[in-house]
Amino acid sequence: SYNNELMKPVCGSIYVQPSTEPSYVVEFVKRVDASRAAIKKAYGSLVTSPNAEVLACSKDTNPANACNLWFDVNYGGYATGKGGKIANDQTAIVSSTDSLLAADYVLTHELSHVELGARTNGAWVPAWFNEGLAVYVGCFTSKNSSDNIFCKNLPKGIDDLRRLDYIWAPYVNDTGSNTATFNRAQSTYAQSRLEVETWINRRGGMAAVNALLSDVRAGKSFYSSYGSLMTQ
Repeated sequence: SYNNELMKPVCGSIYVQPSTEPSYVVEFVKRVDASRAAIKKAYGSLVTSPNAEVLACSKDTNPANACNLWFDVNYGGYATGKGGKIANDQTAIVSSTDSLLAADYVLTHELSHVELGARTNGAWVPAWFNEGLAVYVGCFTSKNSSDNIFCKNLPKGIDDLRRLDYIWAPYVNDTGSNTATFNRAQSTYAQSRLEVETWINRRGGMAAVNALLSDVRAGKSFYSSYGSLMTQ
């Protein structure tokens, strides 16, 4: 529930805000199923619980009670007009948007975060790696990746990704209406994706990622398995 309003169960652990348009719900469910299939295709299998939740917030005309902002305060998951975030290792929150094609990428991106959390059992990985892998998986499986700015090679958003080992949101989310910080955020997502993509290609594919996450889950330090960054 949010703000004392029960989220409406749809199917397969998918919940929507009651005000969500029925036609959107039907298409959204299809895209959740497609994104779960995309995650399985990317990782080779699914470790994520089949009960992992997906919550869809509809557009809200009252910012004070907006569904996405409520989850931000109470669960630590914030969803923008065309985005989403994980609230915990079992829940992905996605805002309704006019663009269901955008929802394809966003859903896969957020569910990749959930899958990573399940594979590491919550053990630490650098924030840039977590985001870079989610962007990579979203780009790898999304039908409209060629139009996605995060899937393109852009100028660096930060001089050293290791500065983002422990922080992410304060650096990339402080965009406001400032064009420079907005571009910095886009570039940093793309930069993280490029590092992860380069590492995956040189290490032989997603099997190397699965081995890395298994090492981390077993207590091995991330960098002892990952090694040096390849695009710095």
